[in-house]
Amino acid sequence: MSEAYDVEETKNPKRLLLDMLRILTYFYSFRQLEKKLGFPMQTLWKYHTLRTVPEKEIAIKILKRIQESRIVEEIISELARSVSDVYELLSNIGILELASFDAIELVKQYKINTVISAPDSYSAALAALISSKIRISMCITDRLYTTSNSVCTAIRAENNICIPLCVKRECISRKARIMFMESKMLKARYEK
Repeated sequence: MSEAYDVEETKNPKRLLLDMLRILTYFYSFRQLEKKLGFPMQTLWKYHTLRTVPEKEIAIKILKRIQESRIVEEIISELARSVSDVYELLSNIGILELASFDAIELVKQYKINTVISAPDSYSAALAALISSKIRISMCITDRLYTTSNSVCTAIRAENNICIPLCVKRECISRKARIMFMESKMLKARYEK
């Protein structure tokens, strides 16, 4: 969770808390979360399973504790130390959930209404996760869409080779605000 994120100003802290608990349970047990956050594991479990819904003030209090404990940064640091293969990293559903949470905050901040994915499966999975969670359009690029009815650009790969990326024109409206999703961005975020 970004440090710049203001828990007090969130429109729905209950929903944010439920999302964060779902993500954190990919990495920690409820007993570990109890130790890190100082809230009873039974309470966290009840919120996570929707047996009980927290009051707004309690949700804000737990979210602040999550921010103060820097638990998300701890997860990222641990992953950066322990995972050497990028595909192992990108295959972890917890990482995809955490990355989508970060990306969704950017989508909301910049009022993005279309996410365009690089042609690899990890980028597409992340873009699909984002678009399905917040109901925005998703397009997948492909170098084979080189018809007159496509929009193309090129990106520079690691070895300085340019890769053409094309998307069907129908996928992008005139008023589209676009986010380009590439799994290498995810790799850079979690391999500091």
